[in-house]
Amino acid sequence: MSRSRSDSIRKLTRIGKMSYGVIIPIDIIRKFNWRERQKLEVLERPGKTLLIRDFKPKR
Repeated sequence: MSRSRSDSIRKLTRIGKMSYGVIIPIDIIRKFNWRERQKLEVLERPGKTLLIRDFKPKR
């Protein structure tokens, strides 16, 4: 499903004193089969970009 630029804009929300959260639309959550409390990896990329992906433990 293609999203327009205005649909992809999200607000940063404060959660407690030390954390912030971004609300991800349910259609994206379903597309990746993510579940509540699932571990996700957040990586900082060059150019002010974040990459969010499923966490896969090293074996």
